[in-house]
Amino acid sequence: AANPSLMIAVGRLGSEPEIKVLVPFLRNDSPRVRANAVEALEFIGSLKTYPFILSALQDQDNRVRANAIKAVRVLSPTSTIRLLRQMIASGYISMQASAAFALGYFPSEENLDLVVSLLGIADENVHTNARNTLIVFTRKGVARAGDVLRENFPEEARTLAAASSSVVPQGAKESALVVALRDPEPGVRIREI
Repeated sequence: AANPSLMIAVGRLGSEPEIKVLVPFLRNDSPRVRANAVEALEFIGSLKTYPFILSALQDQDNRVRANAIKAVRVLSPTSTIRLLRQMIASGYISMQASAAFALGYFPSEENLDLVVSLLGIADENVHTNARNTLIVFTRKGVARAGDVLRENFPEEARTLAAASSSVVPQGAKESALVVALRDPEPGVRIREI
């Protein structure tokens, strides 16, 4: 069994060679172990840990995601986007799916091109994450995102348009947050918050 305290110690005292020791714990059954693995990777302090930390943004456990978000926030947006580009170019589907998900935290016209590049990858997880990121970009007002969403996912675009034009009791438009919280995809809900 994994010892969470020992993992943290490895992270605090370790360096790049210990990355390969900690990464397998990101797939452990225990959310506490996965969360501690993210934290330990952060303590190592190497940019080589961040593709794995970014992958943890997709974890179903809130503590794991929170540790990953906390770790990524110390990076500059430029460094984060550079890492996401490397993940997309890696050729590894799991890294590409994680990059598609993580891009939802960085909605911009420039990053839309990265999302579009992921649409050409024939993998369901990559496509689902790219679609959810397009929805987030559209809700955040990234100009071309709505067009890309309509071209590639017309049903989702219609659903989003209908939801965002719905009326609340006093005739006011619902906020993007309220619309996002109704979305069936947990990733869309998480990124909107």
